[in-house]
Parts: sequence; C-alpha cells; structure tokens
Amino acid sequence: MDKKIAFIGGGNMAEAVLSGLLRKQVVGADDILVSEKLPERRAYLEKTHHVETTEDNAEAAKRAGTVFLAVKPQMLAQVQEALRSGLTEDHLVISILAGITRERLGKALG
Repeated sequence: MDKKIAFIGGGNMAEAVLSGLLRKQVVGADDILVSEKLPERRAYLEKTHHVETTEDNAEAAKRAGTVFLAVKPQMLAQVQEALRSGLTEDHLVISILAGITRERLGKALG
C-alpha cells in the first residue's frame, strides 16, 4: 500500500488540511493525490500546491494508503460506489463529513 494520501473532494476543507500537511512538512506534495470533479479546481490545486489530481475517485483510493473524505455529506451516495471498488481493509479512511456516523460510513463504503 502506498503512503500516498488521497483526498476525495478538493474543496476548501480539503485544501486547508492538505496545505497544513505540506506547510508542516508532514508529507510532501508527491504524497498527495486529490480527486476532484471540477477541472478548474484540479488545475488550481496542481498550480498552487503542486499536488497530483484526478477526477477518478476509485483510482485515487487504489493508489493511496490513506483516504481522506472531504466531500459534502450529501455527496456520499454519489462517491460511495467508486470508493468501494478502490478500498481494501488495509486502507485508513478519515472523514470530515458532518453528520455522517461511523456506522453509516461503514455501510456506505462496504
């Protein structure tokens, strides 16, 4: 399993976390992969933080050891199928989805 951290969602909260990790040198830009559906947001994150981006949630999960869920809670239903195909029992999943319980998240991700 790769030491890469995959951020599922590249919005403001994801950017705050990843920029903090980079600023504190917890990880390098090469260790971060952001899955974001908006092309202009992907371009911004690549240019600003020098991180790799993709629009494929399953690919992001497969290529990382840690998956950081940073989508809006109502988006969980849209991303869960793709994530299920990319996650294994070895993944560490971190969620900042407000109001989503661990039980609900476990059911959604299989």
